[in-house]
Amino acid sequence: KISESQHTNLVSTLHSELKGDGWRTVSRSEAKPGDICIVGADEHVEIVASNENGRITLIGSNNTQGGSGPQVVSYDTYTGNRGDVTFLSE
Repeated sequence: KISESQHTNLVSTLHSELKGDGWRTVSRSEAKPGDICIVGADEHVEIVASNENGRITLIGSNNTQGGSGPQVVSYDTYTGNRGDVTFLSE
């Protein structure tokens, strides 16, 4: 669980905070619901919703309308299966 004190708007800071608090990098096959997925070079964060034999589904949110619209929470079956992601587990 990410604590309220770890809140930050910077992905790189969150990544460092979690690693400093003992979260460890795990492989795609080891990722489990509740783990964190860091996308790309600290671009975005999503949460692992499921892992079915290495096929990852994430849950996250993005702004709509090119960033000017509201946040929309959605399931994502693409991002967690890309090559440029890091999974962190507590």
